Amino acid sequence: SSDVCSSDLPLYGHYEMDADGVTPAPEMTLVEKGIFKRMLNGRYPTLKAPETTGSSRFSPSSLMPIPTFGTVHISVEKGIQPEKLKKELLKVAKAAGLEYAYIVRRIAGNTSLVYRVNVKDGKETQVRVSQLKVPEWTKLTTLGAISSKENVKNYTPDGIHVSIIYPSGMIVNDLEINRSVPKAEKAPAILPPLQR
Repeated sequence: SSDVCSSDLPLYGHYEMDADGVTPAPEMTLVEKGIFKRMLNGRYPTLKAPETTGSSRFSPSSLMPIPTFGTVHISVEKGIQPEKLKKELLKVAKAAGLEYAYIVRRIAGNTSLVYRVNVKDGKETQVRVSQLKVPEWTKLTTLGAISSKENVKNYTPDGIHVSIIYPSGMIVNDLEINRSVPKAEKAPAILPPLQR
């Protein structure tokens, strides 16, 4: 249901019945406190998932139903208020003896929004990055802090509607950001006619 998050966005991943005609449970815990609890499964039983979870979904690119989620809610027990996240970042960076920390507001390759933050005064300066990617899962095992505010993302991988409810921000320790250094362009050999 859409009342699990304060957002007014509809959850497009919601479905009443899966591709096998099974009504899924209203809620299912897959991972709890970092421990894998249950696997999604279709009608075909397996050793680890002997019964269907009502998770079979049709993809336009495949003729067979595949087990996948509709709506995923990633939650934390002790999140901090979003306005305190930057303060916590500066505190962690100062304790590590760093001069700067980085805030990533959007991950989108060359169009990512990345800001270098001075640990002493908290001043932010936007920086260029080259091909910023989502952190590897191993980096997410040592998070400094997680926001209590949640965002909703609706998207369609392989033509299947999916919704994710996730924390709006987190502090990731020990992450590398490759800064982009623009190449100096050479002056043209021949000036354009209007500049001659």
